[in-house]
Amino acid sequence: MSYTKEEIENFNLFVEKANKLWRSSFINDVKKLSFTLNYEQNKGTSSKTNLPPEEIIESLLVRYRHFYMKNSPIKLEKILSIIYRKSGKNIQAKVSEIRKNYKEALTKSSVSIRFNEKIVTPKEIIEAWLYGEHFHLDKDKREIISGMQSMSPGLSVFFLLIPFHRLVAYIKITSEIIENEILKKQSIKMSKQVEKESD
Repeated sequence: MSYTKEEIENFNLFVEKANKLWRSSFINDVKKLSFTLNYEQNKGTSSKTNLPPEEIIESLLVRYRHFYMKNSPIKLEKILSIIYRKSGKNIQAKVSEIRKNYKEALTKSSVSIRFNEKIVTPKEIIEAWLYGEHFHLDKDKREIISGMQSMSPGLSVFFLLIPFHRLVAYIKITSEIIENEILKKQSIKMSKQVEKESD
């Protein structure tokens, strides 16, 4: 099944933005990320962090939002649906695996935190930053960030960044599928068509 002109344009845009996201300095420095919370009787809690500066976090969110926000033409789930619908079983299996792992990365974390008597998911923390801090000023979302920060400075940043390497990796894998299985084959197909018309 062939792709529309708009779909091909969005695939190219997806690859461009995915490569830019993958080159973010945070992705290269993710192993240095750390947050240690200590409690001592009579002294209370103290924390030690190794977190990126605020401008890097903002840059990361700016680049990631294209793959996350509902109305974006390159929202990951939207792109995966198009690929799945128009591909063979081999690619469909890869897409299903990406969908499953991406959803899991948004709903489960290797480290969990409770806020207002419930476990906060990575998705809720990401949306708190996207819609409460940087691109909108939703009051309820901001309360999640301020509540976590009141527990310990840097806590909301740490829990924001924990799932990001996995999320970006699935975006990169999708980008590689688009490049190798769609755009290259589309280019070859168009070249053959041009050759045929010139004969």
